Amino acid sequence: MKFIIAFLSLSAIFAAPASAALRTWSGTAGNFNDGTKWSGGVAPGSTDTAAFDATSVTNCTITANATVDKIRISSGYTGTITQNNTFTLTVGAGGFSQAAGTFTGGNAKIDLSGTFSLSGGTFTATSDTIFIGGNMTVSGGTFTHNSGKIKVTGNPTINTGAAIRNHLVINTSGDVTVTGT
Repeated sequence: MKFIIAFLSLSAIFAAPASAALRTWSGTAGNFNDGTKWSGGVAPGSTDTAAFDATSVTNCTITANATVDKIRISSGYTGTITQNNTFTLTVGAGGFSQAAGTFTGGNAKIDLSGTFSLSGGTFTATSDTIFIGGNMTVSGGTFTHNSGKIKVTGNPTINTGAAIRNHLVINTSGDVTVTGT
């Protein structure tokens, strides 16, 4: 009986899910998937936050399909994050927030389950489709749709003017707020 209890206890310990981690871009310019470029020596995974800040302002290139829970680009980051062509970026419920730096989409989809928030910097969407499952707020910075489609199922608040007039599909029963010229 003691053996069974000990086995069940060890099984519970080793079966515990990995906890989410904050992974901060901290290396020289390079590939998103290269663990040596991130704090902790591990590239961010599906439950992690990929953070870009003043720790390292070097450029980051997404050279393979990438899935994270959240992308956070803080005001101290001045580099460029580039989604290479053909590689999908999937961001979970944690969402995408950008306050500085540059994000340049490629030609593959960007799928955001959570919110999209642009308050600074420059965001150029994919030339394919960006899906935003949560709210979309563009309160500053520069948003360029890149001739792709933008599909929002949350409640968008857009006040950057004419930056995203074409190819915007809003599927929501909530409010849509558009301000600016």
